[in-house]
Amino acid sequence: MIVMIRQLVNQQKGFTLIELIIVMGIMGILATIAAPHFQNYIGNQNLKTAARGITSDFFATREKALSENVMYRIHFDQAGNSYTIARGTYSGTPYVDQQTKLMTSYASYIKVDGDQDVFFQTRGTVGCPSTSCNFTISNTNNGSVANIIVNFPSRTYATFTLQ
Repeated sequence: MIVMIRQLVNQQKGFTLIELIIVMGIMGILATIAAPHFQNYIGNQNLKTAARGITSDFFATREKALSENVMYRIHFDQAGNSYTIARGTYSGTPYVDQQTKLMTSYASYIKVDGDQDVFFQTRGTVGCPSTSCNFTISNTNNGSVANIIVNFPSRTYATFTLQ
């Protein structure tokens, strides 16, 4: 009797076709449910990456202004969906463009919301033509928004409203 059970156990290896089809069906249902959430997650990660890239450029530009003893400007261009880092003189103008970064390098759906300039003084502080240095970039696919804030001593941080 024990020998027969061992022979039956040893003969059955692998899965039946029915078991395989059931598992594939369950995996297909789970993938269908998870795909939209995964796309949303990827979009939000791209928005966060873009915001972190901008804050990193703010920090690097501030450091350049301090070390070179000249003013720098970062100009956000909504129409071009980009921002440009420009080097000035000790007193500011004229500014010469050093580097332009396209928001589409992060993802095609990341957009700059509005035109604005940020000026980095030779002493490391920041100045903006408007009363505040707030910038917004958005994910046009799902409506998520990153608000980038630069305060007077050039402390930069981002807040996110994710969908």
